[in-house]
Amino acid sequence: QRNKLQRDWSTARLAALGLVGALYTAPMFHFFYEWLELTIPTTIGKRAVSAQVALDQLVAAPLFLVGFFPVLAVLEGRPLVSWRKQVWDSLKLAWLIFPPFQLVSFAFLPAKTRVLVINVLDLGYNVALSLFAHRDGE
Repeated sequence: QRNKLQRDWSTARLAALGLVGALYTAPMFHFFYEWLELTIPTTIGKRAVSAQVALDQLVAAPLFLVGFFPVLAVLEGRPLVSWRKQVWDSLKLAWLIFPPFQLVSFAFLPAKTRVLVINVLDLGYNVALSLFAHRDGE
């Protein structure tokens, strides 16, 4: 088991995911959540929280994923293969994980701390994204 882990570990993949996070994911969600809170402040009630979760999952998540896989492929020097299945599988997983978490996050956390707290959950989700991106042994 340990030899397989050592064989499958890729420093280049880790570096590419780190760059995607720093240059693409973090800025996108920082500005998106800032815009979301300015546009639909959660201080106005439960409907605002529900609207924020809906926009997060139905707008931001798909847009993020449509960019994530091509950006990762370019950073890793891989060809831009069909990534539609990767996006769809990743989106279905996001829809299972994030809505309950985001309901709590948007309802109870100050806007300034949300991205940091969400990043903790994203660590596990990014492992899944990496697996989806390299599913065919690439």
